[in-house]
Amino acid sequence: MDTKAEIKEIFVKYKNIKKDIDFSDDTEFKRILKKIGEHIPSEKPDGYLEVDDTIYGIEHFQISQYVVKKGQDFSRVAKGSQNNREKMRNDRDFSLKPSVDNLISALERNMDSHSHSFEEYKTNVLKHSEKNTVNYKLIIFIEDSTDSGVIVKRRDTKPINPLELKQLAEIFLKYKNDIWAVIYSFGNEITRELTGCTVQELQDKKEAGLLLNAEEYVPFEVDREVHVSSKDSKEDKNSITIKLFDHF
Repeated sequence: MDTKAEIKEIFVKYKNIKKDIDFSDDTEFKRILKKIGEHIPSEKPDGYLEVDDTIYGIEHFQISQYVVKKGQDFSRVAKGSQNNREKMRNDRDFSLKPSVDNLISALERNMDSHSHSFEEYKTNVLKHSEKNTVNYKLIIFIEDSTDSGVIVKRRDTKPINPLELKQLAEIFLKYKNDIWAVIYSFGNEITRELTGCTVQELQDKKEAGLLLNAEEYVPFEVDREVHVSSKDSKEDKNSITIKLFDHF
């Protein structure tokens, strides 16, 4: 079977991957997060992992904190221009404005799109099982493709776990009858953190009032200006703006 091996690429692309096992208290999920690199790539969903009497379907997609218009993430357009500069007639400039609202909108749009294939994922994954009787659970693997995907409280610099944001959790909870757990990848160009938990844990955190209001949180990086030269990659520019506060 010809597969894109999207999830495997994450483990190749980043030099340092940290697994935040402690974010979840679920023993089963912790075991799966530790083994996630051992999954088998497939099509619809993007991978599966069979452990004991359970087979886990794993569907991966990217979301971003950058501006998206007409379904296009401007950061991907910029990277596409860099990879195909020989086709460009003129230099191109991109103003990437990361925001938590962009992230929420991207997650909502992608979850709605993928939800139409949930039953197909189950059918396809169960065909891979080598056992006659097996449990099936679906994991959604979210990759924040933002070049610096760190989110902090306003006027602060301490990173939070994005899954603590109530507005993100509520999107997953819409599909709690279909999804067992969420794995979330975020970080920078070199270091990635893999975190996650079960959807039931998100439900419990929400009911206990432990989730954070996204309106009080912002990206650590507030602006990124990208210049792509049509002639020479050495003339490309990548200007990043962050906000640091000396007092509160």
